[in-house]
Amino acid sequence: RGPLAQGLVLLGLASSSLAQQPTSVPTSGPTAEPTPTPTYEPTRHPASVAPTSTISISFPSVAPTSAISISFPSYENKSLTYGTYLYSYYPFSWDDVYSLNRKMPQGCSCKNSRASDSSCTEFECDCICDLTAGLCDFNCCCDPDCSAAEVSRFRDSEEGCDVEGPTEGIIEMCYEAHAVNEKYPMAYTGSAERTADKLLCVAYDNSDIRGVFFEDPGDYEGSASVFDEPKGSKPYAYEDFLPAGSVVRRDEMSYHRGDFMTARRISSESRAFGGAVSIPRPGPDGTCMETSYGQFMEAVRDNECLRVGTSLEDVCGSDVNATRFVDLSFCSAYETYSSCSSWVDVEVNSVLVYTTTNNTRLTDVLPELSLDELLGTCDNALLSVAYTVYVDPSGAISKVYADLEVGPIAASSSEDPVSVSQTFAMEFASTTSPAAGFAPSAYGSSIVRSKSGNPGYLDGLPLLWGEEAESGSDSAINAWIPGLEVYGSATSATCDSSLPQQTVNFGEDMVSGCVLSVSRDEFSDMCSQTGQYMTTVGPFQTVGADDDIDFSPSVPIFLALNGSNFYVGQFGNADPLDASQWLQVRVVSVTSTPSLSNDGLLCSDFITSMHLRFLVGLVGEKGNPQKKIVGAELEYTIEDVYFAADDTSVQNMVLTTTVSFVNLPKATAKISTPPPPPILFSVPDDVFYPFHINAAPSRGGAWLPFTCLLSIATSVALVGRAQR
Repeated sequence: RGPLAQGLVLLGLASSSLAQQPTSVPTSGPTAEPTPTPTYEPTRHPASVAPTSTISISFPSVAPTSAISISFPSYENKSLTYGTYLYSYYPFSWDDVYSLNRKMPQGCSCKNSRASDSSCTEFECDCICDLTAGLCDFNCCCDPDCSAAEVSRFRDSEEGCDVEGPTEGIIEMCYEAHAVNEKYPMAYTGSAERTADKLLCVAYDNSDIRGVFFEDPGDYEGSASVFDEPKGSKPYAYEDFLPAGSVVRRDEMSYHRGDFMTARRISSESRAFGGAVSIPRPGPDGTCMETSYGQFMEAVRDNECLRVGTSLEDVCGSDVNATRFVDLSFCSAYETYSSCSSWVDVEVNSVLVYTTTNNTRLTDVLPELSLDELLGTCDNALLSVAYTVYVDPSGAISKVYADLEVGPIAASSSEDPVSVSQTFAMEFASTTSPAAGFAPSAYGSSIVRSKSGNPGYLDGLPLLWGEEAESGSDSAINAWIPGLEVYGSATSATCDSSLPQQTVNFGEDMVSGCVLSVSRDEFSDMCSQTGQYMTTVGPFQTVGADDDIDFSPSVPIFLALNGSNFYVGQFGNADPLDASQWLQVRVVSVTSTPSLSNDGLLCSDFITSMHLRFLVGLVGEKGNPQKKIVGAELEYTIEDVYFAADDTSVQNMVLTTTVSFVNLPKATAKISTPPPPPILFSVPDDVFYPFHINAAPSRGGAWLPFTCLLSIATSVALVGRAQR
């Protein structure tokens, strides 16, 4: 999922690479904030990874199967999302697995004092800016992964703390003609302050006012101050996002979010890319613009652009030379090129090399760019680079790693125009994590990953997706990185056997697919569920059915989701260590098998499409609703396909994938009130016989204590009167 992960799949890494060797983890959280400790040296690779190809790499605790051995840096590539990951799943330790098994999402607080956390449905959620588990989100002062020193810097920075939650206030409901209460038409619901204004209406207007008019605002021609005053300014303007004059900084040596990072060449110690770190982005025509610079703590993801040349020789130059993007030093502190006193060299963490024979190999040595005129290829051209920048609690850059992909560029002839797509990404990671000292269930951040909301999903972020993993009685989720991905190409409608992927984002319906051209023989093979374009998926189990039925349908490779027992994260912060935070996807059973007619022209009941459906509901406080997935379904659909082309021609087949998000109708809101105070003393239930009182006064109405006291006072008065 992503080029690096696909490369590992080609290497033959088994799906058992998900679990690391057990590590020691605290079982309970301390009462005070733990002392931040460097976290540079956790297990670099899952201990259960076992390379199966002839070319392999020795990982910790794995017996190498070839002579190639790589020594990885002491820092861990912690940003396991988007461009800097090496695996298809988030690795985890079975010692960290837990189960909250509750309806309230992690990180929220229950507002109903009569409900337990496991059954609470009336909750409030804050810290919406914490979107990275296990890492400190800059300027998110409520993030438990941020140290006290970092939070102090955030508060004193020019941006301050990010918004942490909903604004406080009362939602006022007005009595309007278009929102009349049908059950009680004259009932009014609203705030106490506005009740008196809205209950009365005007029957007859005998006012002498004949209209309300604006006063002339006057002229401000030539005014030197009006645009500096509140009446001449607006809350948001484009100019606010551009540097203007000097900025008063708390610490001139510390980077602040959004700062450009000074860069120079390692080899020559001269300015690189004009003196700042360049992250090329696509211009209006899609070509790479190197004058686009990276900014501190601003992650760059899903960033792709084109390099275009008039010929292969023209494009096989500095633009695709990977050395230009690793021969870099970052200035550790916020200083200019001439005043920078400490530089951090970029270190190559991994290089995925694609060859002309579609093989791959993983190394930590960057191969040289070369032009093979005989084969008409430009070998080892840069295809992708992803930086991981480590930041210490003082705001200084301490380490920078680069993960690269290189491969061949080919042209039909040496004179034809050539283009190559390149991807540039940048992630930021903290060198310490205060939350690491707590139990995994405390914050759900033991696995370093990007969240898709906290807790409810945010539209446009990846849909969390994974498969169930079991170890004895424990279960967890092998979460895909960055989330659910389906076949899809942004550049071609023709089916591509390299299987390009598109990420499914929450709340965004999509349709994807391709056109597959097959010969008569290939058509027959596909209908017989064989050949290069068919694969078997599953086994799936019919979730919710009366009888458990396992089935493994054969589908075109362009419609395949490899794995079984799929799960989707119910909330955007679903933790893979807690399977109760995930919802099993129902896979609709495929009961028919394709069959080919006697003349070999009609294939009946052939799978041509895949449909994914997700049901979304709102939970939590009405003023701060959280989006939750409450239902999920995957269905393969069939149709009859007829081969209408001549025997010597090819037939086009359309294969389609759709994704739909369905919003549940808003449920009726319920008002949450605290319980009435309990009676200070208890009496037998029959003390007031033949009258009856509630045996559970703590859940009764507010009249119960008054009734009891009145009854006792009456009894005392009657006794006193009898004595007289």
